[in-house]
Amino acid sequence: MKNTDLVINNNAKIGDALKLLEINTKGFILVEDDSRVIIGVITDGDIRRNILKGGKIEDNVMSCVNSD
Repeated sequence: MKNTDLVINNNAKIGDALKLLEINTKGFILVEDDSRVIIGVITDGDIRRNILKGGKIEDNVMSCVNSD
């Protein structure tokens, strides 16, 4: 596994995050901004909850990022 398998840009789509989650098999990915600063994390559960609330895989990953 490469480090790039754990990090996604904050401008990516939820569908891209799902693909990355499938590749890395860790259950989470880190979200970075354009300056490559980590601003949050997304788990498979975060995406599931977002979709259950009406989110779509075409939405931006920031709609389900956890920044705590």
